[in-house]
This record gives sequence, C-alpha cells and structure tokens, in this order.
Amino acid sequence: EAPPLRVAAPFCPVPFSAPLEEAYLPNAQDIVAAVSSLTPAKT
Repeated sequence: EAPPLRVAAPFCPVPFSAPLEEAYLPNAQDIVAAVSSLTPAKT
C-alpha cells in the first residue's frame, strides 16, 4: 500500500560526458534502494 516511487533520471539536461551520463542515469543499485525503501525490513 505504498505510494508510487519514481526511479528515473533527474529532470535536467543530460550531460555529454560518458562518466557524467553514467552517474546521471539510474542503475541497478538505485532500483534496489528504491524497492528496499518501500518494503518493510525483516527482523
């Protein structure tokens, strides 16, 4: 019953440098962190 969570690139211009673009786009770790924040921690 959690609200939707958006995992996407920020709303700003895309950088042209390859390393900056890689940091700009969401990756697997960002997705895992978002899902983990929505699910209750198991104790």
